[in-house]
Amino acid sequence: MRSSFLLTVLVVLQLCSMPRGIRAENRISLPEGVYYHQFASQASGLTGGWTNPALLGLDRNIYIQYIGEYFDGRFGQNYGFALAGDNVGIAYRRIGSFYGNKYKEYIFSAGLELAPGLFGGGSYRYIKDGPDGWSGRHFWNLGFVMAKSARFSLAGLFSNLNRNRREGQKTDIEYLYSFTYQAMPGRLSLSVEALLSGDESVGDADYRFGAHYVLSRRVKSYASINDRDFFQLGLVFNLDDYLIGGQGRFDAEAHHRGTSLYGVYTKRSLRALKSQ
Repeated sequence: MRSSFLLTVLVVLQLCSMPRGIRAENRISLPEGVYYHQFASQASGLTGGWTNPALLGLDRNIYIQYIGEYFDGRFGQNYGFALAGDNVGIAYRRIGSFYGNKYKEYIFSAGLELAPGLFGGGSYRYIKDGPDGWSGRHFWNLGFVMAKSARFSLAGLFSNLNRNRREGQKTDIEYLYSFTYQAMPGRLSLSVEALLSGDESVGDADYRFGAHYVLSRRVKSYASINDRDFFQLGLVFNLDDYLIGGQGRFDAEAHHRGTSLYGVYTKRSLRALKSQ
């Protein structure tokens, strides 16, 4: 455990000591909606498809999820689903209006164990429909998770590796670094993420801080806030083979920006049972 802790600290210090760069200006910002935030160093195989594909290497359980979003006084205009199991996953979402157009995308992902405690994965995001210039776009992404200690986990995600073009210019690669500390194992975990792109350094990044707290055997809570004062709150109810949950997004003035409501069916694979 001591060596894992030291390795994790060294990686974090190395990231934080990177020289400050120039603010990136050529970014592609994907729309919010349907997919709810989870930290890339802690999310399960269920959300790994859109959070961090490397997480599919940790979790062999089979998940079937439907997500409907309550937004602007309506439910069902934005929705999606996710399927994950045995190291692979597929996710889909539809957003009723993005720059005035319907938006549809698919994410295909896979993950595997590279070495004891080290996992890697990749994903392909394809935008089927969207506003002018968005339809047909695709993104290649790579992620990793280092979980050599029961107390600490570290993750990285590198998105838009193919650098989509916008107005004739290549857009920036997006970098996300995530760190989770199990403050009370099995009860409370604390996480931080840094999102940056192009020539930005960790000092220029957008940060998000958050926590997962287990309220009871069947209820788990989530809260996060980023440095622009946007925050998210969520609850998950565990009904053994089923999960029912919701997670809301709010701006700095606590105005509602959408709530993802979801149901999940979970089936433990034979390989997962044998690995326990």
